[in-house]
Amino acid sequence: MTSLARRLRLAHRPAASRGAAVATAATAAAALIALLAAGPAHAFWDLPRLWLSDGSYALYVAPPAVAAGAASRSGADAADDSTVPGPPGTARAYPVVLALHGMADRPDWACHIWSTTAGPEFGFFVCPHGKLRAAPTIYRGVARPGFPTASAWSGAGQAKARGLEALGLLRGRFGATVAPNAAVCVGFSQGAYLSIHLALHDPTVCRAAIAAMPFFKAEWVPRPPPGVRPPPIYLVTGTRDVGYRHVLAARDRLAAFGYPVEVKVFAGLGHDWAPDFSAAVHPAFDWVAATLAP
Repeated sequence: MTSLARRLRLAHRPAASRGAAVATAATAAAALIALLAAGPAHAFWDLPRLWLSDGSYALYVAPPAVAAGAASRSGADAADDSTVPGPPGTARAYPVVLALHGMADRPDWACHIWSTTAGPEFGFFVCPHGKLRAAPTIYRGVARPGFPTASAWSGAGQAKARGLEALGLLRGRFGATVAPNAAVCVGFSQGAYLSIHLALHDPTVCRAAIAAMPFFKAEWVPRPPPGVRPPPIYLVTGTRDVGYRHVLAARDRLAAFGYPVEVKVFAGLGHDWAPDFSAAVHPAFDWVAATLAP
């Protein structure tokens, strides 16, 4: 099947004003049509929700073996469902991937592209919703229409709080099929920055990070506490991305401080999804799993 990432060109690019990533309405509509045509097992609006205490929600994708044992639901029922039981007698405990969307982005897009990249059998994918931003965005001096459901994060505190609550609800729903340890955090753009930040500063949330197109400076990398196993960090960047040189400098500092670190560089790519993103970045999940292994 054609890679979802190859077809999902969300046109995230740095804005001249504040470096915000945004897609035009036409591109967003085309992306959704391509998403449906890509033929995943579930349409984007069918992803079940975990309702959070502040009124927001997180979407999730369960591993096929777990989903097959849960009640089959679709449409509005799936969106409103909060009581899907896990299958009885499932021996395996699956890891959790916490996918943080970028700015002017959506959690359903994050769930689809990251579960496609890792492969749904990797584990659970939980995709919380940031702050809605429906106001027009200034992009290269031109006002673009806002997306009624597009979001951004107000900060690491919001991402941490919603991520932790969503993980708790997921464990309450699926029990022992969810691994008890912290999540592997992944993200694009703003979500990439937050994934790195949480992995470096709060291992109770993120035990590793896979960060695509982050803007993350070397001076933001802390020394790991003595006696603490530093989290693995996998960085994805493009030679034309605004954060490219910062990512390379951050890689060097991470390595100097003893963090396991790898970098995937796409030649000629700006602040965007690469056409072959899924195939090219899939090895990142194998590397993280191997690095985290006892």
